[in-house]
Amino acid sequence: SRALSAAPPAVDLLKLLQPRRMTTICRRWDTDRTDAIQHAWFNGVGYVAWENVWGVWNGITPRDAEALRRLQPLMRYLGALGTLCSEDWEPHTPTSQPGYIFASKFPQSERCSR
Repeated sequence: SRALSAAPPAVDLLKLLQPRRMTTICRRWDTDRTDAIQHAWFNGVGYVAWENVWGVWNGITPRDAEALRRLQPLMRYLGALGTLCSEDWEPHTPTSQPGYIFASKFPQSERCSR
């Protein structure tokens, strides 16, 4: 099993400056996509699972495929509610175990509601 990274996830600067902006993470040559998937979830942004990169196969590992399978319905649900474009988005919101658990807060926003 892969050891979890102790480094906090990076904040998507473009989303921080313009919360309604939807950035998409695309790291086409990664062989381990765990950090990119965590980055997308932490920031509430999209992720492109690109396996066939201009004719070169770079398949997704079973672990990354399972993470994407579980994450997809959550992102779609929260995106449809308008939660992920909250103007009051707070990356690195305090948690009960700082340094071990990293979280973002996406309060419901009037502007993002559909």
